[in-house]
Amino acid sequence: MLSLVCQARVDTYHPSEVVRKGMTGGEFQAIAKELCEKNELIKKHSCRIEQLEQEIHVKNKQCKELLRRLKRVTTRSSCQSGEEEYDEDDFDECDVTAMDKSLNGCITDLENQTHLLVQKSQDAELQMQMMTSERKKLIIERNEMGNKLQCAMNENERLTKELARLKTCLAEKEDFNKMTEQLKQEKCELIKKVNGLQENIKEINNNFKESRWALASEVAEKHDQVHEAQRRIVELEEQLRHADQQIQFKEDIVRELRKELRSTRKSMCNLDKPQKPTVREHSPPTQLIGPKSLNVSGPDKTINDDDLKFDIHIYSLTDNVRCKQSVKKTEKGPELRSVDVQTEVFGSTSPTPLKVRNVSTQHRTRVQKLPRSFGTLTVTPWSGTTGQIASDDICIEYIQENKKNQKGVFTVPFSST
Repeated sequence: MLSLVCQARVDTYHPSEVVRKGMTGGEFQAIAKELCEKNELIKKHSCRIEQLEQEIHVKNKQCKELLRRLKRVTTRSSCQSGEEEYDEDDFDECDVTAMDKSLNGCITDLENQTHLLVQKSQDAELQMQMMTSERKKLIIERNEMGNKLQCAMNENERLTKELARLKTCLAEKEDFNKMTEQLKQEKCELIKKVNGLQENIKEINNNFKESRWALASEVAEKHDQVHEAQRRIVELEEQLRHADQQIQFKEDIVRELRKELRSTRKSMCNLDKPQKPTVREHSPPTQLIGPKSLNVSGPDKTINDDDLKFDIHIYSLTDNVRCKQSVKKTEKGPELRSVDVQTEVFGSTSPTPLKVRNVSTQHRTRVQKLPRSFGTLTVTPWSGTTGQIASDDICIEYIQENKKNQKGVFTVPFSST
């Protein structure tokens, strides 16, 4: 066990490693010095342990030699005691006594030496154990100091990095301060520009208010002029409508006069000729009424009585051709309304179907051209672009006989353009 402990390797932590790793300062020098002292003490204890081991080895050899000699002496004495019976004459009593004394002295010396060696060995072992435990303590302390040194080195590295970072931050702060100064200068310049712009804006606002008041007064004046013009237009349209009515009424009167003139000429011609008895078709009495007096209802203002039946005379404004029509209103559904008109043109015998769209007695309505032939006229809702009928200017001769059979004569001015 002593040899194994003595042969154990003594680890040292040289201060040059501390220097190599960049550890400087009073604290690190003290730690390095203490480590050197511990290493020297460990080396001394190791040398002392080796010396004690050598001494123990020598003493062991001596003990072994004495034991060998003692065995040899004892064997020799036993042989001599056995041979005394046969060789009593060879030895005298003096020699035996001297030999016994010498042997006893040697044995006593050997025992004393052995006892001393054992005691020294025990003392050496105790000292060895104490030195071993102290060495272990020193190794533990050295390891702790090494750990502290490593922690200090790590802390030093961290502080070095922190110092570098702080230097970088300091440089950035200096740059930031320079930038701040530049921004302050730019801010002062911008404040001056903003003040100038605010003054310009105030001036522009004042000019805008003045121009706005001027424009408002001008717009109000123009608005009054527009209202006056619109009122004048309405008056002129009303005058135009009355003039159109008068013209239409005069045209109707002219037509009637021409009709009477033709009939007068006919009668004069008949007076010149020998007269023959003739049968004239009875025509019901007539009454002149306005368009609003018609029995009309519904959103399209069309004739909506299923039993109304009329005789209609339509006069073209272009050539004054006279057409005689009979109208009968029929209803084929809730949405479909139609009027069948039988048209008879003087001098024509070929029937032709006619179509008129959205007939109304209250509003202007677009219709198709009326052919000058006999046919059927169907009335349906329409918003086309063909001929126009001026319902406000219609003159209607209406005769009411009874509710179930109403007949009458309608005089409708019609424009085929």
